Amino acid sequence: MWARYLFLALPALGGIELLAHWDFAGRAPRSEEWQALRPALERSKEPRDLVVIAPGWAEPMARQAFGDVLMPLGDVAR
Repeated sequence: MWARYLFLALPALGGIELLAHWDFAGRAPRSEEWQALRPALERSKEPRDLVVIAPGWAEPMARQAFGDVLMPLGDVAR
C-alpha cells in the first residue's frame, strides 16, 4: 500500500533539504562572535602555534577578526 506514495519521497526529501539549508545557513558565526574569541586566542596562542579554522569557508572571517598578528599570511598559506 505504501508503494503508491513512493513517488512523493523525492520531493519530500528535497523540501527537507531546503529547510535544513535555511537553518544551517543562519548558523555561521557573525563578526561580533569572532571578535569575542580574540582575547581568549591571544591569551592561549604561543608564538609558533598555528591557528586552524574549520570549515575552510570560515577562515576569511576569522582572519579578518584576528588580524595578521594572530593569523599571519605565511601561516595561513601553509
